[in-house]
Amino acid sequence: SNNYKSVENNLRTDEEIKHFIDQHSKIFRRAPYNVEKIRNMQEIEEFKNISVFKNDVMIANILLHVEVTGVNKYGWVEDLFVDKEHRRLGIADYLMDKAFEHFKEIGLNESRLEAWSSNRRA
Repeated sequence: SNNYKSVENNLRTDEEIKHFIDQHSKIFRRAPYNVEKIRNMQEIEEFKNISVFKNDVMIANILLHVEVTGVNKYGWVEDLFVDKEHRRLGIADYLMDKAFEHFKEIGLNESRLEAWSSNRRA
């Protein structure tokens, strides 16, 4: 429905970050994030976040960055959440697709993406 909108790299202000933390902690009781931790993550190579909003409320978000180990670089999904009331609508798949698109755009090759995706399910 057109009440949903997707926004990239929207964790700019403390207010925006706090909104993310509030929404995230509804799903994961022990909130691992605070404003400072998000700010630090934003310094990591190719950090990106993609949020889905419904009526100005963040109902889903994915945090991505690139891990560099020696000569290898691979896409890393740090975190993904979807609000309980908005599950089974394909939102997580949509965010994962966007993540893979991003990793491809920045030149991470297929095989590393596949290795990453199989690790994720392990």
